[in-house]
Amino acid sequence: MNLSVVIIWFNPDTNSVFNISKYASLVKTVYIVDNSENNNIHLATQISNSQYIGNLKNLGIAKATNIGCEQAFKDGFDWVMTMDQDSSWEITELKKFINLIEKNEDNNIISFAPVHSNKIKSLVGDLKAKSNKTQNLQTIFQTKVMASGNIISLKVWKEVYGFNNDLFIDEVDHEFCYKLIEAGYKICEFQDISMYHTLGNVKKTILPRPCKHSGVRLFYIFRNMLYIKDKFPNFFIENNYKKYMRNTIIQKIFELKIKDLIFIYKGKKAHKYNIYGSYENYYNRNKK
Repeated sequence: MNLSVVIIWFNPDTNSVFNISKYASLVKTVYIVDNSENNNIHLATQISNSQYIGNLKNLGIAKATNIGCEQAFKDGFDWVMTMDQDSSWEITELKKFINLIEKNEDNNIISFAPVHSNKIKSLVGDLKAKSNKTQNLQTIFQTKVMASGNIISLKVWKEVYGFNNDLFIDEVDHEFCYKLIEAGYKICEFQDISMYHTLGNVKKTILPRPCKHSGVRLFYIFRNMLYIKDKFPNFFIENNYKKYMRNTIIQKIFELKIKDLIFIYKGKKAHKYNIYGSYENYYNRNKK
């Protein structure tokens, strides 16, 4: 399989290098696209088959991923696995994942995803349990999957114009999936292939609570979910975006998080006035 990796860095550390080192040997090139303000090439050189692209500023997840995919496409790769810096693979699991994709005969399946575990112990337990199974691996066709660990066709990435730079962060991976589905392609998730992925911290509460995010992150979440509502109304309904947004607002009111509610309002306002890209774009627009 002519496969490369595109991984986005933002203020990486030695753990980021360790995560890559666990699976880098299975691909020819790892494109490290760094959104940090500092140059981290000294970390990237610890991965022998890496190609470092330092942006020296935060361009957002979408644009950084497109930069990496564009380079992989120019270098002649057919497939790319998009990864987060805090995600990792057990090498035997990734080998199994790649082998299954290589056996695929449906040309309309151009996106392949694993399931995610956010705890090392549960991941190890899952892998041990699966090693005892004799039945065929289960697959599900999804309308959206997370970017980390997703293997996509670069030809189709080009066809649907890549990831949406305007979204910057949040819903970037899902919006890309919706474009694939509307273009007639399929997204396959292997239910018995697992990778480790760090999720946001969740605090126990008597009310439903999404992951705990900063105010600026809530700005992106609400602005971009409203974009999804306008652009992909069926997927907005199917994936219960409205419920998530409602529960988040209820939670912030219950906690008296006035600043968070202000950022949510700003996200809605940015969507209303079609202000996309980074939060700085909105902030600078409103300073004038």
